[in-house]
Amino acid sequence: MQHSQTIEHLFAETTTDYEHARIRTAIINWAEESNGLYEARTFEMDQSTLQGGAQIPQAIVSLPLLCFKHEEVKVNMYEVSLSWAFRSLFQTASHGGAYNNGHKAALGRLEAWISLAGLANAEDGASIQQVLQAAQKCQWFQFTTDTWFYNFVWDLGMIAIRPDQTSLAVLTATDTD
Repeated sequence: MQHSQTIEHLFAETTTDYEHARIRTAIINWAEESNGLYEARTFEMDQSTLQGGAQIPQAIVSLPLLCFKHEEVKVNMYEVSLSWAFRSLFQTASHGGAYNNGHKAALGRLEAWISLAGLANAEDGASIQQVLQAAQKCQWFQFTTDTWFYNFVWDLGMIAIRPDQTSLAVLTATDTD
């Protein structure tokens, strides 16, 4: 799909420092220990923005994200399962980026759950079961672009559209050697 300036949607960024910290937890080792770049942000939008599932990719590319900043950007986006989303977060946290080894299984799993909680907007202090319940109510998407991501081994583009269909969370990360 091509991003075009003709798509007009109203998005308001709502990211708090706390949300930013939670969402980025699984990928922070890429930025701190390697060459990684990332964005961890939340947005509110007009309820009509996401009416009809076919409009989701077009609406998403109008978000004010660095990976969509070019006027003509090719975006590959598709809906994924919650298990895919969690597995991607876990692999990212546990295996690390280009120049680090990640945080291995136990800490990587914890970091993946923290990121999942932030993306799904689970309440602070929620149990794993409560995080899972919140995450099951979200719609999950994976994406990459041809302009911001390195399009190598270490790329992650994830969007969680929350059940209210007016809020969403985004985690993007890319790393290279």
